[in-house]
Amino acid sequence: MALTLFVSAVFFILYTYAVYPVILLVLHSVSPRRTVPDGSKDLSVSIVIAAYNEEAVLRNKIDNLLRLQLDRGRSEILIGSDGSTDGTNEILRLIDDSAIRSKCFATRRGKAAILNDLVSESSGEVIVFSDANTMYDANTVRHLIRHFSDPRVGAVCGELIFTSKSKTV
Repeated sequence: MALTLFVSAVFFILYTYAVYPVILLVLHSVSPRRTVPDGSKDLSVSIVIAAYNEEAVLRNKIDNLLRLQLDRGRSEILIGSDGSTDGTNEILRLIDDSAIRSKCFATRRGKAAILNDLVSESSGEVIVFSDANTMYDANTVRHLIRHFSDPRVGAVCGELIFTSKSKTV
């Protein structure tokens, strides 16, 4: 019994770290390359952010979002403050841009609850979730949403690159 358990454990470890990656490499090398059409101009997008005590990064995030290469008529930004106790709510109240809608919740309810509320108010065909401290390159969202012009695609994820505080990802 102990020998069977030991062999099984060794097999699963080897499978996870050796066999499975080899299977993925083989499948990747024999599968045909798909070209991704740029249907991003045809899709509307909502960028949704739940913020809790993000005063230190929120102004930079808003500036970063406004620099994204998106069609202003087909995009919206929704930011919800989750009962913040720093200057987050004041920053959100001072936003004077029609592309950004903000909502300040009086009590802390958690990130999932804030995101659910914001998504229910969004109008975009594609929802992009972001954190307040994640900065985007100007083309990031456009490159993400272009994949949705393929009806077989249901979700897309970008690559997170950690940099110094002064650089944009």
